[in-house]
Amino acid sequence: MHGVSSLQRTQRQRRTRRAGVHAAYGVVKGRRNRADPVASLRRGGLESIGGRMDIFRLIMRLASSVLVLYSLAVLLRVLLTWVRGPDLGRAAEYLERLTDPYLNWFRRFEFLTIGGMDFSVVAALIVLSILSSITGQLAVSPRITFGWILAVIVGRTASSVFFFVTLFLIIAAIRVVGSFMGVDTSNRFWVVLDQLLQPIVEPAARWVSRGRVFTYQTALLVFCGTLLVVLIVGRIAVAIVVALLGSIPF
Repeated sequence: MHGVSSLQRTQRQRRTRRAGVHAAYGVVKGRRNRADPVASLRRGGLESIGGRMDIFRLIMRLASSVLVLYSLAVLLRVLLTWVRGPDLGRAAEYLERLTDPYLNWFRRFEFLTIGGMDFSVVAALIVLSILSSITGQLAVSPRITFGWILAVIVGRTASSVFFFVTLFLIIAAIRVVGSFMGVDTSNRFWVVLDQLLQPIVEPAARWVSRGRVFTYQTALLVFCGTLLVVLIVGRIAVAIVVALLGSIPF
């Protein structure tokens, strides 16, 4: 009996030592101890980082939405200055206070006025579009490269420029067709077209022809051809530049 008791005590001591070793390594019944302090710290750090990233993405998403709404407010303000609509009272006053300081900042740049046309609004909207794209991308993936930012700037700016090039090409083409058809150019519609085109058509035609003087009809044809070439070549060149900038790894 004494021998049996000694054997039982020896087995209990071995089990106790084995349990102590398992506890020291954080293993209980083949599984890691959930109270492992190192694992807890790691989990806590990852959760903290993930929480901060979620907050950052939320802020960027809100910023992108605010920029889009502000762009719409700027457009509405511009449309209200072009078209006489109903009196909006306080709403129009608040809209003016909200957007005019931003628009006035761009109006001070003289190079944005070409041929009597004010392109400061276009520049203001391009900047808002670029910022909205950047914040929108940061809301999805906080890792963006300098090359990607340059690609966005070039792409957005070029898109706006091509829009106006296309618009003037259409207007000039309509004026050319009217000229060949022998329409009465004293009509208000044609007078407005000429007011838009003449400050740009004649200088552009002289620049392309290296100082040669053309009739207005010939200048319109040269202007249309030049714009068409700019659209085709420009779009190809911009696509190549944007692709190269986007591939920059930093």
